[in-house]
Amino acid sequence: DAETRATLARLKTEDPALGWSHPRWLVDRWQKRMSAADVQSLLAWNNTPAVAFARINTLKSDAAKVIESWRTEGVDYDFKTWDWTGSHLVFQLKRHPPLERLPSFNSGWYYIQDPSTLASVRLLEPKAGERILDLCAAPGGKTTYIAQLLDNDGTVVACDPDPTRRERLK
Repeated sequence: DAETRATLARLKTEDPALGWSHPRWLVDRWQKRMSAADVQSLLAWNNTPAVAFARINTLKSDAAKVIESWRTEGVDYDFKTWDWTGSHLVFQLKRHPPLERLPSFNSGWYYIQDPSTLASVRLLEPKAGERILDLCAAPGGKTTYIAQLLDNDGTVVACDPDPTRRERLK
């Protein structure tokens, strides 16, 4: 309602940590290092939802099959290409229903992953038949991309020192 919005707007100026839902220690640090306007801009930017990207899992599907499925599932997307991804591997998801409700997602046809994380795997240049050790593998995006580039012809040993993250990787 209008009163809640007015209170939130006031808090964003009077008590930025509370108004922008950030740790007080972090806002205090930023306020010591930056102007008030720069802190406000950083807080606003930091509360902006991240852009979601889908990497096609070529071991289970292909871009054409995923796009056809997205048409019936109500997913709006853009094609994205970087030097390290090539074409028809990564798509920016502009609008979509909850992913856990989509058959294409639940079938493992794609993985939600920032495309910047794919660059390190490309630099690794995994080749069929290789054995690769991923020491900090959770949550699994780079690990599964390594397996994808191996075309499931090789071995990926995936470890993670954090037990909670290791469970996610499983």
